[in-house]
Amino acid sequence: MPPVNTHITTICPFCQSADLAIRHEGDDHWWVECGDCGARGSRAASREEAQFGWAQTSGNIQLLKMMINASPSAFVVKDSDGRFVFANEQLAKFFHTRVENIIGHRDADFIADPELASFYEQTMSRVLETGEEEIQEEKVPDPFTLQPRWFHSHKVPITLGEDKKPLVLMVTHEITELKQAHEQLIAKERRFLEAMMASGEAIWESDNETQDIVFGNDEIARILGLSPAKTVFTRDEFEGYLHPHDREDSAREFFEVLPARGRTSFQHRMVRADGDIVWVRNRVQVVARDEQGEPFRLIGSLRDITKRKEAELHLQMTRLELEQTNSHLESLVESRTSELVQLNLELQSLARTDSLTGLANRLAADESIANEFARLKRGQSQYVVMLADIDHFKRINDTWGHAAGDQALMHIASLLSANLRGSDLVARYGGEEFLMIVHTDDLASATLLAEGIRRLIEVTPLSEELAVTMSIGLAQASEHDESATDAVRRADDKLYEAKTSGRNRVLSAGAADADA
Repeated sequence: MPPVNTHITTICPFCQSADLAIRHEGDDHWWVECGDCGARGSRAASREEAQFGWAQTSGNIQLLKMMINASPSAFVVKDSDGRFVFANEQLAKFFHTRVENIIGHRDADFIADPELASFYEQTMSRVLETGEEEIQEEKVPDPFTLQPRWFHSHKVPITLGEDKKPLVLMVTHEITELKQAHEQLIAKERRFLEAMMASGEAIWESDNETQDIVFGNDEIARILGLSPAKTVFTRDEFEGYLHPHDREDSAREFFEVLPARGRTSFQHRMVRADGDIVWVRNRVQVVARDEQGEPFRLIGSLRDITKRKEAELHLQMTRLELEQTNSHLESLVESRTSELVQLNLELQSLARTDSLTGLANRLAADESIANEFARLKRGQSQYVVMLADIDHFKRINDTWGHAAGDQALMHIASLLSANLRGSDLVARYGGEEFLMIVHTDDLASATLLAEGIRRLIEVTPLSEELAVTMSIGLAQASEHDESATDAVRRADDKLYEAKTSGRNRVLSAGAADADA
């Protein structure tokens, strides 16, 4: 056994043990070793170099842990017995506990349902059994509410130490809201396409860089008599279906009229797969242009007008009847195009709205903060950032249930929205935390407003049995700030101070805090 020197005052960054020692073999092989987990520092030529290398490694590990804890993804390491070897703050939030309460425990220690706990353990143990990494989207029940939640997970089998102890590393990010938004968009797109199919319109989309048809519905295949159905075409393939006598006029519409006007509508003939000729009305609109102003993306519709054309030849329909038909077609296509634009607007709004409270979500709040900071730098606006947090929110969930917690969040959101101006911003910033942007250059007035809000919440209980209070931190954004997050950080510091000094109070950061 090599000689041992136990004069080490740091702790192990891996297991937090203080049982550290400097060991050496001869005079030129020194290293630091943990007596609990067996972690070793790099070998050095002297005791001082070994200590310095260990301190540097320890600092790097601590920095890495801070970065991992700040990540929105959950980081997990489990051993072959299903015990947690490492976890970050996101996983602790998932189990409604603290990181230090997770290490050394198993899923069953946090999940009351044995079958559900076993399910969670199997999702990790499978990687150890196969020895292969997994990258997948997973739908799992919430361990407490049993509601389905979606995660994008990356699981990798790893080993630790000289004995090659088998472990599983998992990095997972919740995508439940994104999945729900995607499913809603798919449903709306399906309804839109079904409505267009019922109207007899063939919808297509072109990438103008290649001029290929990159999307089309089944009506295109029906018009061209294609079986099996074909709905995407290269430019040469699609031009091959154009009647030879109409290709020059069609090219003029696409390359002269469309770039100048942004939209066009014209009639032409196409040759079906069986050789028959069909008349179509082709309506095209530019929906995106490149930096030079040239059309970059096109959306259009085709309608089979063969029978109408035949009727014109045989019955010599009057000019008025033709105009009425054209007007009807234009109105129908314009209505469908407007619906697609509205669907896109709804998706953008959904991505920036908190589904529970109806307030702006963190994405929208961060965008607003960045915009307000840019205006501040241009000397156009002054604003105060407020960060508010519901006091003892976990106690509300634990005592009254998560439904009551949701009611408390909606109750607070309603009071905040009702007591701020329409030009100000109220957002749910995460969990039980709310962010407000108040347009003013008077921090004292903003502090009085925050105190009024705090008092209103205090005297407006959710029910006879359940009252809530709120702690608020404020900071005036300064033109001396280096980034948009500086004022948010100062407000967060004051919120933390308010929470640790008794809660249910308002604290603001003065000018000295902004200059510090």
